[in-house]
Amino acid sequence: MGKSSRKKPLEKKDIDKERDRLYIAVGSFLHAWNDVEEALSTLFRLIARMHPLYGSAAFYAVSNFDTRLRMVSSVIDARTRGPSDWAPLVKAAWDKIQNQLNRRRGFRNVIAHGKPSTLTVFSPGRDMINGFMWGPQNGDYMAQDAMHSSDRLHPQLDGYTPNEINQSSKAADQAALRINNLSHVIWRMDSPNIEDNKEWPTILIDLLKDLNVDMSKISVKTLEDFQSPLQ
Repeated sequence: MGKSSRKKPLEKKDIDKERDRLYIAVGSFLHAWNDVEEALSTLFRLIARMHPLYGSAAFYAVSNFDTRLRMVSSVIDARTRGPSDWAPLVKAAWDKIQNQLNRRRGFRNVIAHGKPSTLTVFSPGRDMINGFMWGPQNGDYMAQDAMHSSDRLHPQLDGYTPNEINQSSKAADQAALRINNLSHVIWRMDSPNIEDNKEWPTILIDLLKDLNVDMSKISVKTLEDFQSPLQ
């Protein structure tokens, strides 16, 4: 007799392994997103020239992420209105970062407010265990990851797999790093130390390159001709 096409039946340890993989992915993403919000808090107080304690208190007094993002954007808009050669570049860097964060908001909401679950499916030759996320409002958001198949069981459902969640964690880590780099620019720009003031233009240019900003559309003097930081 030929070998059966049926795979080894799933055991409890298989289910526990998949559940743990989903929980680890969710936890890693939430940690990475917390780094994003902490980076935004630092940028907010630096661009607004606020005391660290007061700036942080003001930022975290608001619990809604969209509002926090608008707070940061508002102070950046205010400081980039002045007669500064580099204001367009700071604004261009922030616009790129903000667009990236806006694309991740919906994903973050599902992960933060959803319900992690597992789904076991038994069929001839295709036993699977799936980790998935129910969205905060309905079941149309599911994260599915088949242990024995790369195919989705329910391709008609919009969802996030543990692998996709992990990829978004990496994207959040990158966003936090870019925000911190912009904060570094602002901190050095406002520093009374002349050596700090010499370094921030290069850091800003490197950030713009990392963000793939089209420099040809921005009118700005060369580094050698630089005169005035943000007002």
